[in-house]
Amino acid sequence: MKTVWVVLFLGCCITPNLAWAQQTNPNGKASLPKINFEGRLQAWQGGTMRILNTDGKTITFALPQSPKDIHFTASMEAAVLKRGMLVRLLGHVGEDGEFKNPIEKFEVFVPEQPTSNSNSNPAYRNNNVPGIYALKDYRPPVPADRATDEVRIIGHFLELKNETLSLQCGNIVKKIAVKEETSIELNIRTLEYAQPGDTVTGTATTAAGTNQLIASNVSVFAAKPLAPPPAAPAKGPSVPKLRVKEKSK
Repeated sequence: MKTVWVVLFLGCCITPNLAWAQQTNPNGKASLPKINFEGRLQAWQGGTMRILNTDGKTITFALPQSPKDIHFTASMEAAVLKRGMLVRLLGHVGEDGEFKNPIEKFEVFVPEQPTSNSNSNPAYRNNNVPGIYALKDYRPPVPADRATDEVRIIGHFLELKNETLSLQCGNIVKKIAVKEETSIELNIRTLEYAQPGDTVTGTATTAAGTNQLIASNVSVFAAKPLAPPPAAPAKGPSVPKLRVKEKSK
């Protein structure tokens, strides 16, 4: 009984931001334990990341090799938007094909890597290919009898001006009214914008026969909204140097 109580006690002492989960594979053998981690990004370089959990402990792990297992999310200022970025948004349209209300938020994203059957997969098109989609059957354009249903619009960013968002959706340009304080979210599969202090969560396993942690999935949430770099200070006009003629002796 003493041994049982010791095991239970140790199980209760595991911190919430670094928890172990023992699993078994289909053959019934114990697989490598998984670690669920959470903390603040300290640094990352190449294929390795270091974070600091809420207990003040440093955790270093190898990043997943596949981009689909890496997720970076951040809010972003409109000034960061660039022509050609892919935008995705939801809304309800009326019989005239226009949104009933100005859009409150939209998403900038990088499409998933296509597979051999992606073009014939309605769910893939609905989430990654520019167009206008009725969410219930994925068929663009929106059928007339479904004109008031919720739709998803995907298009390449053209401009955001006078509270109007312009997107290139295939062969048409769609202009969408947005609210003045529209929320813009960035969702990508790279860490190019990750900064120290960002929140990091994920799952890792320990490599067999070593103490090295290998992450199977990593999500990073930016601590600050993405903003354009500060403008360089303006330089004043250059003043030519005066040459003083020496007096002849």
